[in-house]
Amino acid sequence: MQRGIDFEKRLEAADYKVTEDLFKAFKEFVAKDPSWKMTAQQVDKSRSFIELELRYNIVTAAYGRVTADQVLVSDDPQVAKALDVMPKARELAMAAMSRRTQPE
Repeated sequence: MQRGIDFEKRLEAADYKVTEDLFKAFKEFVAKDPSWKMTAQQVDKSRSFIELELRYNIVTAAYGRVTADQVLVSDDPQVAKALDVMPKARELAMAAMSRRTQPE
């Protein structure tokens, strides 16, 4: 059954996880084509990156790029830090604005 893309989908951490079988299939796919120039050890070493990219591409196919971007930012330490400091940034901006509007 065909369905439209749900652009409002909020991903859960367990949605579209890369299984052991999927990772193994990817590794076998890469091993079959010498033009990739990757060994099984290199694939294993890059596993976390490969799993992230596989999940991103699967979610892109299922829900579109906007939703798939959640995959990239959900565990990103820079995004986490930015969200952590947003209240302080707002306070600083509001304080700066109030100083600009006060007569000297």
